[in-house]
Amino acid sequence: LLEFGNIFDIANYKLSFGQPLVGENVEILSVSRETPILIRRRKEGDQLLVNGHHQKLRRWFINHKIPISLRQKALIIEQNHNILSVVGLVTSDLSQPSKSGIMKDSLYIQKIDR
Repeated sequence: LLEFGNIFDIANYKLSFGQPLVGENVEILSVSRETPILIRRRKEGDQLLVNGHHQKLRRWFINHKIPISLRQKALIIEQNHNILSVVGLVTSDLSQPSKSGIMKDSLYIQKIDR
C-alpha cells in the first residue's frame, strides 16, 4: 500500500504519491489523495477501462501481443478496487485528469535503470 506523501521503490520503478519526481521517464497518473494506492501483480478477473469500454486485462494483453514474461512481471496500480494503470503499458480512463477536479493529486512513476 502506498499512502499519500510516500515514496516507494519496487522492481525497476520509483513511485511517489503526491511528491513530484525530477528526471526523465516520469509518468503521471491522476489519483485521489483520500485513499491509499495498492501496487500488486495481476490476478484472475482483472478489468480495465480503456477508451470508454471495460476490458479484461488478460484480453488486453493478448490483443496487444504482450509477451507472457512481461505479463507476469506487470505492476498493477489500483485504487478503490479500480485498476488505474499497468505500469509502462496502459493507463485506464479512470486516471485521466478530469475537469470536475474529483481527482485531486498525482502519482509519479519513474523508471529506474539498474
